[in-house]
Amino acid sequence: MAFAQKEEVILPSGLIVAASDEYGIFTWAEAKKKCEDKGYGWALPTNEELLDIYNNRESIKSITTGWYWSLTQDTSHFKASNDNYGLAWNLIFSNGSLVSNLKTYTLKARCVKHK
Repeated sequence: MAFAQKEEVILPSGLIVAASDEYGIFTWAEAKKKCEDKGYGWALPTNEELLDIYNNRESIKSITTGWYWSLTQDTSHFKASNDNYGLAWNLIFSNGSLVSNLKTYTLKARCVKHK
């Protein structure tokens, strides 16, 4: 008997995380849209939510090393005037560091669901 792969993982904090990355790498705007297109409640994770995912990565079997976008914008250098201009935070899953990059960089996306 075959079992269907779970599409979500619920962390101890209650955060619902997609069981797998979105396929491909994306600019910040593309990653944001990809998560929103999953349906009601889905979004890119904030910095705090990304850190929650990182701290619980053992329970999310499909999490990989790499750089993942955060919904949180970095407004310390540029005004966040639109989805394509400025900086946004991302988390490096090999060491748990939060860094900011231009929104035009292409990185991974893991979506979370807000109830």
